Amino acid sequence: MMRAIFIRHGESTANTGLVSTDVASIALTERGEGQAGRVAREWPEPPSLIATSPFQRTGQTAAPTIARFPDAPVEVWPIEEFTYLQPARWNGTAAANRWPHVERYWTVADPAWCDGEGAESFAGFLRRVEATLARLAALPPASRVYVFGHGQFIQAARRERHRPRSGRPSANEGILA
Repeated sequence: MMRAIFIRHGESTANTGLVSTDVASIALTERGEGQAGRVAREWPEPPSLIATSPFQRTGQTAAPTIARFPDAPVEVWPIEEFTYLQPARWNGTAAANRWPHVERYWTVADPAWCDGEGAESFAGFLRRVEATLARLAALPPASRVYVFGHGQFIQAARRERHRPRSGRPSANEGILA
């Protein structure tokens, strides 16, 4: 059976509360780099594919695994973090400064609402998650995929994988480890 193992990126500078200027270029901390190295050393067997988001911190997290398994193909997939706030609202701020905007976004509770240019709606985010799960499900049955991504994306994939389907089996069964 095809198996996908999702790995959240290591600790990033934004995770520690530092100011962020661009969601895609947030880097790992020294601790995050150590976490990435430990993950790479722990793999029990080589993957048939390594997929990573286009964001810097996931590429940095995947780098030691890529180095450990140089024969594994590497692909960049659109599995980046859910950017629900318009980047202009948060570029150059720390998490504490963004909190009122975050609260407002989740209070609106409208899956079709988009905060502005560069942001996406929750419905759009879920479509990306579903497309990723379908892409994984279409891989050969013996595939083992290491998917380096982001916390909200991974949680949404888990939710989608376990969501009831009106008694029908999910096309995504068996792909999340």
